[in-house]
Amino acid sequence: MIIGRCLSSLGVWIGFPSANVLLSEVVHPNVRGTLGVIPTVFVSAGLCLSYLLGYLLTSWRTMVWILLFQPICTFIALFFMKESPYWLIKKDRKNEAETCLQWYRGTEYEIQTELDDLVKKNKELALESTDESTLSIVFSTTFFKAQLCSGLLMFCYQLTGIPALVMFLASVFQDAELSFDPSLAPVLIGITRIVIGIFSSVAMKTGNRRNIFCFCSFILCLCCSGIAGVSYYRKINMESPVWLGYLPFILILTMFMAHSFGLHPVITILTSEVFPTAIRSLGNGTTTCLGMGGTAIISAIYPYILSFVGVEGCFLVFSLNSLLLTLYAFCIIPDFRKNSF
Repeated sequence: MIIGRCLSSLGVWIGFPSANVLLSEVVHPNVRGTLGVIPTVFVSAGLCLSYLLGYLLTSWRTMVWILLFQPICTFIALFFMKESPYWLIKKDRKNEAETCLQWYRGTEYEIQTELDDLVKKNKELALESTDESTLSIVFSTTFFKAQLCSGLLMFCYQLTGIPALVMFLASVFQDAELSFDPSLAPVLIGITRIVIGIFSSVAMKTGNRRNIFCFCSFILCLCCSGIAGVSYYRKINMESPVWLGYLPFILILTMFMAHSFGLHPVITILTSEVFPTAIRSLGNGTTTCLGMGGTAIISAIYPYILSFVGVEGCFLVFSLNSLLLTLYAFCIIPDFRKNSF
């Protein structure tokens, strides 16, 4: 099982940055905000399916066999994908790049202007980066600023408690003593995340993404504070009203709605846009490493924090982290609509 989990993590670490790079190099900027939400929707759908199988089945082995279809389907689908036009131009394969770009844009779309821009950009980058090594790029001011907007933001975002909730969601609801079946709550949350993720595509296209991210992060702060308060009140008042047992579910549901609507979509789009083309692959890879590192840390220490300070203490910490994330995001996220950094 440990070997299997390691291989699964390796696949995610390799595949997720590649998907972000492909998103930034293939999707037209006019629809990138809308289509950039698609990864969030599919992540929510996968989690919902996992929660649903966990609710319906008693054997985790059966669940794993059923979930095998997803990576198999992905593997097959990738054979029908075309290569990134920008990557092909970078490898001096302009004719293939033209074919791929036409395939992505459609047969009736005029691609010559966009293709010329890609060729021009590649020549400019080739002249600029002739003498630059990978080490010099990593320690450059441009890379550092992009990491502050993407990588560090991704790391801090993991400390708001969302990864711990995803991993220990059923246990969290049991500890919160819900007034209904705790194993059903994750399924309802998963369905809600899918619906909210779809609506998020409209907001990502027209809204100010920095304000959306900060608003949703502040919602996390309020919800975590509410869960901490409710848990503490119910602990010291054994005869608390039954309706208070539904509040943790409502608050955590609101947290995941904020996560699916504004947090995950903005970070995904930000990671695909904020790095200059020449260092986009490297930047996406390091950002993913920071994000996975934050997930590993919070998931590893959550059980220990829970044993020391209880549910109310855990969510009080998450609330403080969410507040700090809100302030940091407001200061660091650029205004995408003006193409400013």
